[in-house]
Amino acid sequence: MKKYRIAALIAVTVMIFSVRGILPVSAQEFTVGLTPGLTFNDSTEVIKKPKPVERCHLIGVNYSVGFGGLYVTTSTSIQREFSPFGVGITYTYLQDLWGTMSYFGLQTGLRYSKEGFSYENSRLEPYNTTFYEVAELPFTSLFHFEILDGYVRLLVNGGLYVGYRMKVDRPYMETDDFAATDWEDTDIRFDYGIRAGGGFAIVLPPVEIHIECTYKHSFSPIYQPSRDSEYYYTYEYPNQILISVGVHFQLGRKFFLKDN
Repeated sequence: MKKYRIAALIAVTVMIFSVRGILPVSAQEFTVGLTPGLTFNDSTEVIKKPKPVERCHLIGVNYSVGFGGLYVTTSTSIQREFSPFGVGITYTYLQDLWGTMSYFGLQTGLRYSKEGFSYENSRLEPYNTTFYEVAELPFTSLFHFEILDGYVRLLVNGGLYVGYRMKVDRPYMETDDFAATDWEDTDIRFDYGIRAGGGFAIVLPPVEIHIECTYKHSFSPIYQPSRDSEYYYTYEYPNQILISVGVHFQLGRKFFLKDN
């Protein structure tokens, strides 16, 4: 039995020196797993701490222009109207998923804008132009991907919003007893819907410039569906295409760039 133990010890020793002979003399490092991963050093047997996943808070201001439209359940001719006014304050949190992939984020804020549309009514009269001023609160999920060593960030977003129609302007309804800015009892002022879009950011720490295009579609009709007829309901949902430019400031971290 003693002879077998000595033979096994010699075999293990030979194997160890054989493996050491195949590997280079310098210390070997290798990375295991997804980013950030763990780095091992076979000479010191010390596990280096992984690089933490980047997280970043942003606060910014935005200006936007829009092209408003209307989705109508009946056959109606619609014409988009240009709205050159939209301002907002945005908070963005860029985060990781399970501590490994830094591609996600959340975004919210407050926005005040003007949006409008023109359409033919059921009597096929000349186009009726309507403009609303709307305050809204968006809740958006964000996907981002850094390129060019982090100096450019690609953005894709989608989510929900709630809002309130603050003012209205309908010149075609102007009469001696009714102003174009008056509300009717059948008007619906509460607004909610979906929004989605994409764009890119130019990252110049601690400042970022965001350029985005967003489509917004309301699920709240502009008036009660039974306004014109109690037998045939008509649903009219406003929508808007937005082009926005924003200046955002990084909070908590001075940069969000790839290490050299």
